[in-house]
Amino acid sequence: MPYGGSAPERDATENALMELAEEQGLPLLGICRGMQAIQHRFGIELMPVSGHVTRCQRIRIGGEWAEVNSYHRWGARETCDALEVWARAEDGVIEAVRHNSRPMLGVMWHPERRTPYADSDISMFSRFFGEV
Repeated sequence: MPYGGSAPERDATENALMELAEEQGLPLLGICRGMQAIQHRFGIELMPVSGHVTRCQRIRIGGEWAEVNSYHRWGARETCDALEVWARAEDGVIEAVRHNSRPMLGVMWHPERRTPYADSDISMFSRFFGEV
């Protein structure tokens, strides 16, 4: 398994959904493992990372510092030409990517695990789904 664990049925389902979204031009939003799946689909090799399982992690999103939660042990420091790095952790691990021409976004944090929801996450979802 390229990003930890062994879940072949889940991998097959997620790959089929990503393929369908690409074929039909549907928006694709990947959260945590979903972002890892997006990167893997584009040939990005994921590696084990440390210090990324925490309730509060500082990352740089679009040039601004933010605090997000983080629950992952796999990540990447590089991406491909088709994906733009949108956010990075202080140690250089990529925390969010956007596709350059398709409605595709991947983030490594869990917006759904914050109570109350962060205004920045609500805005992110509104912008992403409002654009497509």
